[in-house]
Amino acid sequence: MPTVIFLRDLKRITSMKYFYWRRFLFVGCIFFFFCVAIASSHTNTAMGVHLLSFIAWATYVLLVLSASASAAMTIGEEIEKKTLGILVITHLSYRNIVVGKYIQQLFITCLNAIAPLPIFLFCISLGGVSLEQIVCILLSLLSTLLIAIAIGIFCSTLFNSKSSGSTAVTLMIVYQIAASYFFYLPISCFHSLRASIAGLDFSYCYYNFFWQCLFSAILVALAVRFLPFMYLWRNKVGFEVKINKALGKIALPSTKKKSKGKVVGQKIKGNPIAWRDFHMIHGGISGNVKKVILVMIIAFFLFLSFTNNSPRRFMQMMPSFLVILMLLFLMTFINSAIRCFSKEMESKSWQILLTTQLTNEQIVQGKMWGAFRSAKIFLMAYLIVLISYALIVFLSLPIKLSQIILSLSYIVWIVAYVANLFCCALFCSFYYKNHRRASNYFVLYFIIWHIMSGMLFSSQAIFWFGFTGVIINLIVAFLHMSVAMTFYNYLVRNLRLRIDFAN
Repeated sequence: MPTVIFLRDLKRITSMKYFYWRRFLFVGCIFFFFCVAIASSHTNTAMGVHLLSFIAWATYVLLVLSASASAAMTIGEEIEKKTLGILVITHLSYRNIVVGKYIQQLFITCLNAIAPLPIFLFCISLGGVSLEQIVCILLSLLSTLLIAIAIGIFCSTLFNSKSSGSTAVTLMIVYQIAASYFFYLPISCFHSLRASIAGLDFSYCYYNFFWQCLFSAILVALAVRFLPFMYLWRNKVGFEVKINKALGKIALPSTKKKSKGKVVGQKIKGNPIAWRDFHMIHGGISGNVKKVILVMIIAFFLFLSFTNNSPRRFMQMMPSFLVILMLLFLMTFINSAIRCFSKEMESKSWQILLTTQLTNEQIVQGKMWGAFRSAKIFLMAYLIVLISYALIVFLSLPIKLSQIILSLSYIVWIVAYVANLFCCALFCSFYYKNHRRASNYFVLYFIIWHIMSGMLFSSQAIFWFGFTGVIINLIVAFLHMSVAMTFYNYLVRNLRLRIDFAN
């Protein structure tokens, strides 16, 4: 029965600290967007509609990113822990296993979907929002959860746990774009939520819910069909080699020549730690190029969906598009830094690393450079778009020298800010063994740092113009670099002491 898997996983997950951390972070993000929505509203006449729209879209984006990624780890986690074979030899069928996992993930993520319900009810009291709108918005979010979890479960049966999360999120985003552009309107969760917020036609919501239920049932049925084949072929070469080639892996099992733990056809250049991390942990050149191309294509189609093929709207939305690309680059950069030390501790390879003749500074610099190389390709793509837009603005508008100096001060501030977050991510990855704990504590540091910086400098101070804006930007950049150097010096001084104490 699927209820056996549902109750087993529900009891196991609710007893883990990570479950409550994730709930806390999700609710914290909703509260953060709630504060931003209130601060950005300049009129009280449409306060309820503005707040409802802001929170609904924020919840939609968070669910798209989190639901499919968490569902993609379900069956892959069973395979990693060698417990899927135990479930298979019991009286449970493959259908019971997959459907049980699906129901469990749907129940857990529904708790996140109803988290903004008090804010929605508060919007009704402000006026301009009806109860039917709230019901349709919740139904649209539920439709998003249905298809996101189904995509995650389907990817979990095909790919290993290391790549299933990112693959599921990518497929979910591609599905939303394809449903918005190439298919009939009612099967798009994006248009269904937009129609529910605007209160135009609530029939979109009901049609969309029906179609997402149908597509989810098809994906779950395919997952049930593919699970026995993928589980039996998991340790064989043919299928995994094709998947690894598609994902950009470098070290592949070879029947002609044994690599003896080395990457075939590659020479070590520069810092050996940076070379090793870039190829073994971060996916190498081919994997990063494919990720960048895929992200740029998805971002471009999303950008076109908001511009409505209008050149004037295109230029107006370009700064927002650059900010989104910057956030994606920052997420990639920080994620690479968090994986540096935590992956070493999880794989128990620190003992081998410490027996080499490399100093603490060389190890830390190698980790930093390996993480930077993994995000360097994304940074180059971002700089190409940024420089192209800057040239268009420079040739079409008169630019003063003071504006150029102010822009350079903003660049210095952004570089120092990224360096601060990067060194903090390295510190969290080094101090906490588990990758999830390191990610959670980094988010906690990120929130605390912004609260403290908001107390020292008002949020409007960094957007001042003229000479005052340049001075404020340089002072904030100096503070960021000071904190970054503090983290770096701690890593260099306490690297071997911390590892010896942990062992």
